[in-house]
Amino acid sequence: MIELLDIEKRLGGFRLGPIDLRVEKGEYFFLLGPSGSGKTVLLELIAGIHSPDHGRILIDGKDAMNLPIERRNVGYVCQDPMLFPFLNVEKNIGFGLAIRRYPKDVIRSRVEEVAGMLGISHILSRDVERLSGGEKQRVSLARALVTDPQILLLDEPLSKLDAKMAYNLGRELEKIHRELGITMVQVTHNQAEARMLADRIAIIKDGEIIEVGGPDEIFYTPGHRFTADFLDMENIFDGAVRSANGEVIFEAEDLEIILPHHIDEGPVTIGIRPEDIEIVEDAGRDILSGRVIDLHPNGNALYRIYVKVKGLIFAVDMMRHDISKIKIGQDVNLYIKPEAVRILR
Repeated sequence: MIELLDIEKRLGGFRLGPIDLRVEKGEYFFLLGPSGSGKTVLLELIAGIHSPDHGRILIDGKDAMNLPIERRNVGYVCQDPMLFPFLNVEKNIGFGLAIRRYPKDVIRSRVEEVAGMLGISHILSRDVERLSGGEKQRVSLARALVTDPQILLLDEPLSKLDAKMAYNLGRELEKIHRELGITMVQVTHNQAEARMLADRIAIIKDGEIIEVGGPDEIFYTPGHRFTADFLDMENIFDGAVRSANGEVIFEAEDLEIILPHHIDEGPVTIGIRPEDIEIVEDAGRDILSGRVIDLHPNGNALYRIYVKVKGLIFAVDMMRHDISKIKIGQDVNLYIKPEAVRILR
């Protein structure tokens, strides 16, 4: 378990914190946010590369503040593999054990075990300059795992790989986590990566943790406006809530949306994911009428359609095979699932 208690760190003009965060033992935890938000600084504080200006770091309940990097029992994988060019693959992987003066037969056995786990046994004798990007990252990962760390820290390990290679290595990381039960903390700005692998996610912005939750909670029911915007909710509207005839109604730009739950009257911000809005045939009281102003592909199977309804523009996701009926300039009706409307702070 990792506990960060009131952590603060200033590096040049950047300030991290104050941050309070708890990562459970055996958890696969992600730090997700835009570039420059402080994700790597936070990871380096856990590793011991930096010391906090204020606060405490506990690892399994023990104060780690005065522990040097080599005594924290933490493995660290950088965005760039940073392999030793003068050592072959086998010696790169075994380097951490060699400097701890483990017997050669123990080093060899452990290197072979970890290499087999990562599917790189066949390249142990190879020079690192002859490796592909994916092979280099696997060697870097093996070097971090060979010392049997209790915590594995990963700083954007998939960001320099092509899509297929990143997906495959992501699955390898998932397998390692499942089989070893190791606590893993991974930095990324890639939403799909976090959604695929994380047990929990912390959203970071400008050195502060905005919110923490499971993937479904963070992606589909965010509580903060920044999270919703960063994760492509796109339909984020400011307005006001009023009650009438037993209903709770959101109003903005002469438009009304009925909300499914009680909210105090007054100014409010709502968010609706594009996949929670449907284009329907029938008109009615709960239906919004508008005009298609744009559409474009949004991933392998989806199109995103933009519909102007009075003064607001709604983003709607549709399956590719349904898009043939939709044209720019066409009048359409929108149905918003009431339970999909989120109140954002």
